[in-house]
Amino acid sequence: MTKKELAIQLIEQNPSITYKELMEQVPCGRRWAFKVLSEFKCERIEQGYEITENDKCINATSRNFKSKYTDRAIVIDEFLKLCEVDMDKFEIKSARVGASDVTMSGIKSSTGKDKTYRNYNISITLVPISTVFSIDELAAEFKQAISNHEPVKYKPVKHEPAKSGNMAVISIHDLHYGQMCWKPEAGENYNIKIAEDVFIEAVNFHLSSIISQNPEKIIFTIGSDFFNVNSESNTTAGGTPQDEDSRWMKTYVNGRKMAVSAVDILRNIAPVYPIIIRGNHDLERAFHLGDSLYCWYRNCDNVDVDNTPSLRKYVMWGKCLLGFSHGKEEIKGSLPGIMALEAKHHWSRAEYREFDIGHVHHFNLKQGEYGLEEQGVRVRFNASLATLSNWAKGRGYSGLRSCDSAIWNKEKGNIARFSFQP
Repeated sequence: MTKKELAIQLIEQNPSITYKELMEQVPCGRRWAFKVLSEFKCERIEQGYEITENDKCINATSRNFKSKYTDRAIVIDEFLKLCEVDMDKFEIKSARVGASDVTMSGIKSSTGKDKTYRNYNISITLVPISTVFSIDELAAEFKQAISNHEPVKYKPVKHEPAKSGNMAVISIHDLHYGQMCWKPEAGENYNIKIAEDVFIEAVNFHLSSIISQNPEKIIFTIGSDFFNVNSESNTTAGGTPQDEDSRWMKTYVNGRKMAVSAVDILRNIAPVYPIIIRGNHDLERAFHLGDSLYCWYRNCDNVDVDNTPSLRKYVMWGKCLLGFSHGKEEIKGSLPGIMALEAKHHWSRAEYREFDIGHVHHFNLKQGEYGLEEQGVRVRFNASLATLSNWAKGRGYSGLRSCDSAIWNKEKGNIARFSFQP
């Protein structure tokens, strides 16, 4: 490639290049750089454009903007450079681009060859960026944000050594936070405000119920379709569309705040062990919530978050072996065998075994359908705090809204159970 060919290539790549910039990239003198730039500019087709401004916006238009590019984004960028718009201060509000091809005769070209350009009809509206920060301002704001979002420094709660041998389990399955139901259609209204109120009411009810049992430890299940949707597309993890009450980012942030509030309340009674259960509606978001809670409480001595990836979690308490799952994926009749295999180190030491699951939105205690009675495993289906969705209502499903808490004694098994109904 000759020196001139290299210079032409650089100019074509950056039509606004100056002679000084050209001299830096091509070994040449100032006079030669001026000459090449002049020849190129004589060969370029005159670009016509018009700019109008007011207090609110800038309108840049052209009926004959010519470019060799076909990519709409590149053409817009090229046109705005021609118009000398400072894109650090303005942003595009709307853009309309139409195109047609034009050919310049080789007689007018220094190469003697015809050149085809695309003629664009462009109309772009730009508005000022709401806030323009300097680097120093951005750095200061970032430092402030860091200080505002440091992990909470929890002071240890000194619990009187409990010798009750009791552990409390609070099971709130299938809250479906974010679900939207309209009473004339689904029978009852349900939205994020109703879900928030009923969730906190349930936590306070169970707190007042278990406190008299002097628990040494509190298991708090979180997830199991805590959220109604899994992504910004407002679908479940399997891709089923849902009626959603709010933006997915808002429901996630509010949901995390609700979970933190609940754990903060419970930790005043006894050490809390939040167990994250991934549901079929919130398979990924439940894990993200668990990771947020793990980070939030990583410096808190009496909160230990279990966000391990397994769909099923196990807790051994004295002679009690408890399993937790959403209940969607397991094959009918398989849970006793699954527990015996996955919790084999605890199985032989347990006299009381129970699986705590959700998904079906109604209470049921199965002894036989999910395994023979002599296998010694109870499978407890938990109800939901959410109202029936329009889909469930249309299929005739029904169920009393509720959630349970239980007291498990190391020696005697399940000695108490409390049910909250909104």
